Amino acid sequence: CMVFYFTSGPGEKAPKGYLLYMGKDKHENEELIKYAWPEDVWFHVDKESSAHVYIRLPRGIHETGPTWYKEIPKNVVEECC
Repeated sequence: CMVFYFTSGPGEKAPKGYLLYMGKDKHENEELIKYAWPEDVWFHVDKESSAHVYIRLPRGIHETGPTWYKEIPKNVVEECC
C-alpha cells in the first residue's frame, strides 16, 4: 500500500511548500493515520468512496492559538479538492 503525496504550487493554485497527502481507499487511509501529526488538517474527498487528503502544516502550529487553522490559504484548501 503506497499513499500519494505531492508538494503544492507554485502558481495560482497554492503557494509552494505545503505538503499534501492523499489516500484513495480504506487501506491507504490507515497508512496516512500511522504517520499523521496533530497539525495535519484532514479532508474527505467528495464523491470518492473512502478517499481522504490531508495538508501537512509546520510542526507546532496548532499550539499558536485557537484559530491557527484559519491561516491556511484558501487556494491550498482548494487544491485538496
